[in-house]
Amino acid sequence: MKAVLDEAEDLLKEEAQDQDTIDAKTEALNAAIEALVKRGDVKELSELVKAYEEEKLNEGVYTTSTWSVYQTAFDAAKAIIKDNSNSDQEKVDAAKTALEVAKEALEERGNTDSLKELVTVCEELKEEDFTADTWKVFENALDAAKAIVADNSDSNQTQVDAAKEALQKAKDDLKEAEKPVNRSKLEEAYNKYKDLKNDGYTENSWKTFKNALDAAKAVLEYEDATAEQVDAALAQLEKAVSGLKKHQLMEVETIKVHKITIRNHLQVVQAQTEV
Repeated sequence: MKAVLDEAEDLLKEEAQDQDTIDAKTEALNAAIEALVKRGDVKELSELVKAYEEEKLNEGVYTTSTWSVYQTAFDAAKAIIKDNSNSDQEKVDAAKTALEVAKEALEERGNTDSLKELVTVCEELKEEDFTADTWKVFENALDAAKAIVADNSDSNQTQVDAAKEALQKAKDDLKEAEKPVNRSKLEEAYNKYKDLKNDGYTENSWKTFKNALDAAKAVLEYEDATAEQVDAALAQLEKAVSGLKKHQLMEVETIKVHKITIRNHLQVVQAQTEV
């Protein structure tokens, strides 16, 4: 606009100018005038910025992604307030709307206390106890949960809860791996007690022992016996051994008569008891 205006002023100073030149400059000047845009009114934008400043929002409370959007909109609004020389009303209003939307979209960081407790429990589990495929899913869920616990700066409560739910499900879905069968302890116990004689044991306790011993033998002879079956047979045999009881001997009292005296048809017995 200023350049067109300067040219028009120069044209007026010149005496000899044809009409076509004058008409062209006039047309250019009118076009420039029509293109002039009024600066936007920043009053409402200023009031909004001031209100948000007074709230003293804490960056650490909100997720980094939503805070970044808000901070960008806030800085842009302040820049327009400071200098609106190149901002029309539409641009000012757009800055105000963007700031309001960014403020509304702020999300607080999620609380990870319960997720942390679950992670602690899960860290006690051992890979060798579970099948490879279920452990892989569990491990991925655990790593994701641990990452959020370590840094929840960009995780809202919904995301934290989702991580906990995924980890809990993965934990529940873990399948135990088949344990290697070790018969050595059962074989050792069987060999130790297989020749035991019934040296006065009660009928019930001896019967329980013999049943356990026979069961141990059967498991040892069964080629496809599982680790659980071997462990159960060993536990049953050890329990039966500890439960063996012998018959109780009756205590006999021996009475020795030292002296018998008969007087007036009365018998007096003086005795001493020896056990």
